[in-house]
Amino acid sequence: MLLLAGCGTPQQAVPTGSIAVDLGRAVVAVADRQFGESCVAKPFGTRPAVVTSAADAQVIYAWTYCWTTVDGVRSTGLQPVVVTVASGTLQTTAEGDYARSIERLFPADVRTWAQDPPPLSGLVAEGDAEASAVPTPAPS
Repeated sequence: MLLLAGCGTPQQAVPTGSIAVDLGRAVVAVADRQFGESCVAKPFGTRPAVVTSAADAQVIYAWTYCWTTVDGVRSTGLQPVVVTVASGTLQTTAEGDYARSIERLFPADVRTWAQDPPPLSGLVAEGDAEASAVPTPAPS
C-alpha cells in the first residue's frame, strides 16, 4: 500500500523482510563509522525505488537510532538519514533547519516517511536492548 504525501505524491512502500534487514545493516555500517556511536536502522526507501535485493540499492533512506555511553551516561539520538552506498557516506538533517533539510535530502516519494515515520518504537526498543547488552564501563 502506498501513502500519499500532502502534495499527492505516492510514497514508496517501506522495505520488508530480508531486504529490509540487509538494507538496515548497510546503513548501520556507515552510521556507526560516521557517528562514532552504535546504531540500529529502519530503512524506508531506496534509489532506485524498486530493488530486488539490498545490493541493488544505490541510495538508502532510513531512520537511525544511535547511542553512546560516556562515564556511565547513555546519550541517544533518532533521525532520518540518507546513505549513498558506493561512497559509504551518510547525510543527516541540519540542526535548526529541519524542514528545509528534509526537502533537500529526501525525494518526494519518501519524504512523508522522513517527516512522519511509521511507528519507531520497535527500532528504539531494539537499540535499547543492544545498548543494555553491552557492559557499561564504570565512571572514571
